[in-house]
Formats: sequence, C-alpha cells, structure tokens
Amino acid sequence: MGKRKLLADSERESGTARFTTENFERLNRLAHAKSLHGVIKSTKWLNYHGLELLRQYPQEFCDCTGMTVQEYLRALSVHIDSCRTFVERLERLRSP
Repeated sequence: MGKRKLLADSERESGTARFTTENFERLNRLAHAKSLHGVIKSTKWLNYHGLELLRQYPQEFCDCTGMTVQEYLRALSVHIDSCRTFVERLERLRSP
C-alpha cells in the first residue's frame, strides 16, 4: 500500500460546513459591490446616451454595460435600499 495522508476530522468536513458567517457577509459585500459597479456603469451610459436611446436600443445598453435594463433596475433598487438602511443606521447612532 502507498502512503496516504490521514485527514483530521476538521479536514473531512464538507466545504459548506466551514463556510462561516464572515464568509457569507463577505460574499454579500462582493455581490453588492458588483451590483454597484453595474449601476455606476449603466448610469454613465444613460447620462451619455439619454433615455430615448435606451428605449430605441436596449441591446446596445446591455452590450455596453453588461446588464439588461431589468438587471439594472433591480441592482439600482438594491443599492437604494442599502443606502437607505445605512442612512437610517447613521441617524440612530447620532440620536441620543
């Protein structure tokens, strides 16, 4: 028999068993950052081209920004909700 490394009990755990709360929080922050990046890129496209061109050429919007209009609106609403929650948290911290 060849030599095999014996794994400790902690090494035998599945990948999700070692996924901690900090990992989920980091993943959530990364997802929000990706959405925010999409919002910024999409907003720049809209500011440059205007809403009328968006109505005429939605596929070009998707090609240039990497998001569909629906994905942009969803990411924008998530970003707005996150900002609102952040501002409310700041206001609670400031009030006596």
